[in-house]
Amino acid sequence: MTKEAESLESQKRKVFIEVNALKQKHEALQGDLRSEAVRRASLSSELEEQEQDLNALKEQLATLDENVTQARDELFEKRKMLGEEKDKRGDVVRARDRVLDVLRRASTDVHALEGKMTPCGQTRLLPSVIWRRSIVTAPR
Repeated sequence: MTKEAESLESQKRKVFIEVNALKQKHEALQGDLRSEAVRRASLSSELEEQEQDLNALKEQLATLDENVTQARDELFEKRKMLGEEKDKRGDVVRARDRVLDVLRRASTDVHALEGKMTPCGQTRLLPSVIWRRSIVTAPR
């Protein structure tokens, strides 16, 4: 029985060594598990912060989008007003050109009438012709 006792004692030591090794592995795994739990909590916290940042950025984007839309609408209105003002300016320029044309013709008429002077050297101008002449010859 001594051989059996020695064999049992040897097996007992091997089992204790294996149990001790398993305890060490278990403790190492428990430590890893705790580290991973802390890491997971840290990652969850970071993910939550990033989601909050994302939501804030989405709100800013929505605000900026509204501002861009408003600015685009204002630009459209101002371009429309600019077109209308250009049309008005064109109308004013055409009216001014017509007035200048009338004044040139009147000036030509005045010169033609001055050419038809009486033998005494006096011009017989109508008051309306004199008035037109003063406009044409007035300094600018």
